[in-house]
Amino acid sequence: LLRRQFGSLPILLLALAALLAAATGALAEAAGIAAVLLLNGGIGFVTEWRAESAIASLFELIDTTVKVRRGGRVLSVDSDRLVAGDVLPLAAGMRV
Repeated sequence: LLRRQFGSLPILLLALAALLAAATGALAEAAGIAAVLLLNGGIGFVTEWRAESAIASLFELIDTTVKVRRGGRVLSVDSDRLVAGDVLPLAAGMRV
């Protein structure tokens, strides 16, 4: 997640500019560019981490049990336990 923040072409160009500024003695400019790069990476990391956490918590809200008809009886089973031959009784408003 953190590596993605520093892998884009504009970020790499700014890092190169910071290195060139430091090599030519413009240390204040190099420090400024480096600070912006670190701030940008930190903000991007926190934003992506929060987004992934929100998506993960949304997936936890999804009901993974379904009603199936097996052997003439209606059962409630986890969706990952569905097998060929299960009949799903559908009604209006159900998610498929």
